[in-house]
Amino acid sequence: MSISEILKKEATNIGDIILFKDGIFWRAYERSAYLFTTHVKPYQLTKRYFKNVGCEVVFCGFPNTTLDELLAKVSTKEVVREDNKISIAGFEPIENEVFMVWKNGIQTVVKQSEIEHYVCDNGYNSKEVILQSLRNFRVASSTPIECQQFLMEMQKQLDGTV
Repeated sequence: MSISEILKKEATNIGDIILFKDGIFWRAYERSAYLFTTHVKPYQLTKRYFKNVGCEVVFCGFPNTTLDELLAKVSTKEVVREDNKISIAGFEPIENEVFMVWKNGIQTVVKQSEIEHYVCDNGYNSKEVILQSLRNFRVASSTPIECQQFLMEMQKQLDGTV
């Protein structure tokens, strides 16, 4: 199933965990990842920007070998198995604000290959420019507002909007 199809399903999901099979792994995306990590098992989350859908997506995954053990933890819920999808119903609905605060708190993963091949308009490799800026910035002697402004400036440089 494509990421755009998964996101369409997750856009209307408010209280179910939907797991999608991906090779030998099962993955939970967006709201399903929130519910899974808060009610089943706190797996490590990944947040990555997908160019084909134009947004950041949060997900977690686990190997097929642990599926039965994890489903045993939700034995009181309604579980519907399909070929490449499992739905677990019966969780409290997620408030959109709560979900967005949770999602925004997860750091985006940038692939090393994307950083190395990105070149600023002025011809300098942005990786080197940003690394030098990070080395020079002193968090200990900066206010929280200055730290936030610095981080926003770094994100603008990475996004190429500067």
